[in-house]
Amino acid sequence: MKFFDWALTNGQQAAEKLDYVTLPAAVLDEVRTQLRSRMKSSSGKAITTQ
Repeated sequence: MKFFDWALTNGQQAAEKLDYVTLPAAVLDEVRTQLRSRMKSSSGKAITTQ
């Protein structure tokens, strides 16, 4: 989760430098929401960035 959080935050800047289109804020928010709701540990608990 830490990697995905970093990529969704810092990846925007990297994408821009590489002439890629950055994702709109609404898309980033939805991706974060979906990742948090779907990624679980082996015990079934939600994985957080803390």
